[in-house]
Amino acid sequence: MKNLIGSELYRMLHSTKTIALFIITMLIFAADSMFIQTYHFGFYDPKHSIALNALNFSPFILRDTDYFMFIISCPIMFCDSLNYENTCGAYRLVMMRGYHKSKYILSKIISCAILFFILTIFMFFLGAALGFAYESPIKTTTFFSGQHFNSLQALIYDFKFYLINYLLILMLLGICSLISVLSPQVIISYIIVCLIWVMLSPLSNLFLSSFNLDIFDTKTAFDVLDGKNAAFWIIALFMTIGLFALSSSIFKKKDYLY
Repeated sequence: MKNLIGSELYRMLHSTKTIALFIITMLIFAADSMFIQTYHFGFYDPKHSIALNALNFSPFILRDTDYFMFIISCPIMFCDSLNYENTCGAYRLVMMRGYHKSKYILSKIISCAILFFILTIFMFFLGAALGFAYESPIKTTTFFSGQHFNSLQALIYDFKFYLINYLLILMLLGICSLISVLSPQVIISYIIVCLIWVMLSPLSNLFLSSFNLDIFDTKTAFDVLDGKNAAFWIIALFMTIGLFALSSSIFKKKDYLY
């Protein structure tokens, strides 16, 4: 499967669509940082905010960029990758190779996960650098829990925030993988995925609010890091693995030869 992953990564990295979306995402990320530093405040919700500094600046850039990532860049790239061979009819050729059928869909899922992991790490380092560029350096900082962090602890906190956000991206990838194996077209898959993603947040608030399981809001990362949302890990694990497994199972049963 290593060759399949390498081939898919090569296709994605040389795609004009992927390059354009990555560039736009980073431009929005940089623009959000300039917008945030004009106010010098970061918001958990409309009622709670903290003063920003070099050590706690980075997570709030990602919060604003997430709206674009979860509605535009992630679904487009995921649906394009997962539906590409199905749309152009290339599965007639690639399935003549001696690979197990499930490896095709799994290699695409892994390729998307690798690509966005690299992007997440790059955004973390860029966000940290922008924090020190825009805000005056300090020795300690705090987030919404009230706990004080030194420089190293704050950077570790920021890094964990980005990793939790990456886990949300994997959950979105799971939704995209399931819809893409069920839907014949990229555009249709993208529309359905966006509708599901938008609807899941109010539904989670409506049915699971007493358990603090608003997993589709980036402020969840603050709750998880502050120990207020232990159920997040259970939901994230079952949802991610379950959707990947279900997508693989459906993909193996479908006929892509005609």
